[in-house]
Amino acid sequence: MSGSPANLRELVSALSDCLPANWRRDAQAEERFVQVARKDAEGFAFARAADANIPATGLLLMLDDGRAHVPNIVPQQSGEISIDQYNSILVEFSDLLRPLLTQRPALTLDMTDEQVGITEWVSPDAAELLRRFSVLANMSTGSSHPSDFARWVSFIIRTHKEGSKLYPDDLGQWLVEALEWPPEKADKLSLEYEFAIKLLDAYDQDPN
Repeated sequence: MSGSPANLRELVSALSDCLPANWRRDAQAEERFVQVARKDAEGFAFARAADANIPATGLLLMLDDGRAHVPNIVPQQSGEISIDQYNSILVEFSDLLRPLLTQRPALTLDMTDEQVGITEWVSPDAAELLRRFSVLANMSTGSSHPSDFARWVSFIIRTHKEGSKLYPDDLGQWLVEALEWPPEKADKLSLEYEFAIKLLDAYDQDPN
């Protein structure tokens, strides 16, 4: 979602007041987020009750630079959720937002089209670097192996040099939906990507 921070905060407040019975605002998760997040980060946590197909899960909505996005959906107990479960929860949460957004034309909801390729945001060369990393990496360890790390860094550096507009949450969604990464590993990689891009941007702007 895109819009002014004030409008986005008001939307979160309105959503919290009209959640269905199987959703709730998770104050404890928000307190944990405040303890570990950077000082300027804003996060709003929601919890979804379990049903026959999906375990109890937590969803984090982050506000960053005039944009609200979902960087993380995780089971509240130990274990993992499948790609289909992850996507179902994301679509369900988006459906909760849509009626509120129709009343707020200053805000827009951006959903990644599953048919849109990664080249919507990065060059074909960068897309190939990401594909090569994904194919060769051990999905259980992400970027921790030295060879996997080198391929992952090559992709990040290329996107930085290109001035790519690839958002971390779009990258995470692409890793899950197109490249079939486990959601929790895709979340970790998207956070690594976000940190690395901000670090490279800061390095470029450093006058020393």
